[in-house]
Amino acid sequence: MKKNSGFTLIEMLVVVAIIGLLSSVVLVGIGPARSRARDARRIADIRQIQNGLEAYHSSSNRYPTANQFYGTGVARVIPGLPTDPQGGEYAYIPAPPEGYVVGICLENNRGTETPSFMPTNAASYNASPRNVPDGVRDSIPSCTCADQNAYCVALGSQFGR
Repeated sequence: MKKNSGFTLIEMLVVVAIIGLLSSVVLVGIGPARSRARDARRIADIRQIQNGLEAYHSSSNRYPTANQFYGTGVARVIPGLPTDPQGGEYAYIPAPPEGYVVGICLENNRGTETPSFMPTNAASYNASPRNVPDGVRDSIPSCTCADQNAYCVALGSQFGR
């Protein structure tokens, strides 16, 4: 008499169910880490943009207008101008006479370890991403520089910098 040495259908279904359960638990656990990683990239991008704006100022002796920033003016100084990981462009607000504010909304509160530009009129600077694709628009928050989920950098004499 020959004995079958394979797995039964029930055993296979139990194994597949256990694997599915474990993978869903892992994916749920990774979610917050992924949003924090996107926020870290946003902050790094803002710093890269700030460096590009300073290089632009060095070559042009002024900061770009909003049209130049979103057009081709800054692109020659910042090759591959970074965009938000979920789509859209970072907020750039020229601040005459000689300054700017650049910012973005974060998915998490930035906390005390990541300081942001916080002048008395920070609520008047909209840090919401620009040109967000339609399918993503509802999932990206809007914010001002005064919000805890915003990261903004400002430069100019009117900000004391």
